[in-house]
Amino acid sequence: MKKAVAMLAVMCMVICFCVPVCAETGGAFYFEKAKMHMEIPQEWVVFTRNTPRDDEDIEKHFKDYNEMIEMMEEEEWYLIMYLDSDYIAGIDMWPAYQMVDSFRVLLEQETDEGRQKHLAEVDKESRFADYTNKQFFQNNPGAENNYHFLQVDEVMDNLVFREYMVIANGQAVTIFIGAPGKEALDEGDIAVMEELMQGVQFENGVVANMPEAKAANATEGSTSQNIVLWGWIMVLGLGAVAVALVWGMVRLKRKKWYNVQRRSDKMRVDKKKQTNQPTTQYVSARGDVIKKENILCARCGKSIPADSVRCVRCGMKVEEMQDK
Repeated sequence: MKKAVAMLAVMCMVICFCVPVCAETGGAFYFEKAKMHMEIPQEWVVFTRNTPRDDEDIEKHFKDYNEMIEMMEEEEWYLIMYLDSDYIAGIDMWPAYQMVDSFRVLLEQETDEGRQKHLAEVDKESRFADYTNKQFFQNNPGAENNYHFLQVDEVMDNLVFREYMVIANGQAVTIFIGAPGKEALDEGDIAVMEELMQGVQFENGVVANMPEAKAANATEGSTSQNIVLWGWIMVLGLGAVAVALVWGMVRLKRKKWYNVQRRSDKMRVDKKKQTNQPTTQYVSARGDVIKKENILCARCGKSIPADSVRCVRCGMKVEEMQDK
């Protein structure tokens, strides 16, 4: 029984350590605020704010854990991912009302004519001169999960980025992808970026600028979240079994102790009864101790040995006592 409990405890510990809580290699992710699902290819290494401090991949892309967290909080990134050292990508999100009015109005347009009209107006504004290649991008043309993103290119700190913007469920969402060490994106870079964008889906009725899009009915939650959920369910189940076994062992031990105690009490009672019987020790000619029971004198009540001839108190013969 003890071995079984020990094995269950080890299994619980293994499951706890194996449940994914963070940095994964690709997978399905769900962003509840924007009701957005994203399927990330397995070759991408993904970091979130739940990535463990001792994750060995952190030192490959950041100075340390603190730098990663500070960067994500300062830039409002919900996740950041790397494809070797060739590409960096991420997602940031904030309330749509905090977005620049020109971009927000553009992304909230419900017709292609309105989008193109406002896009031309935005293109003329000098404050957006750092953004180039402004146009609308469809991530899955002809598919049910096809959406219009505002696509722009931007160069920051000698790093060229392509950004895809959309307003969903009151949230301004930006998916950015960069190619370090390049001054411009080539066809291969763009193919990698567009492949990543194909995994983006929104739930029905939450994308402001794409009413004609037919969003696929995505399952609530992500694959990673489901793994975590089932992992914790298994942990709780095994924990409950372990508790039940321990409780059963305690009950069994108490029952055994109770039975032993009852037997001990009974033995003490029987021994007491035996000790209440008056006995006298006799020594044989060889020196052996002989125990014999006493009898009570029929006349005076004195306790005398059963093999006595007379009562030592009143002198009555034992034979006479037996006759009476």
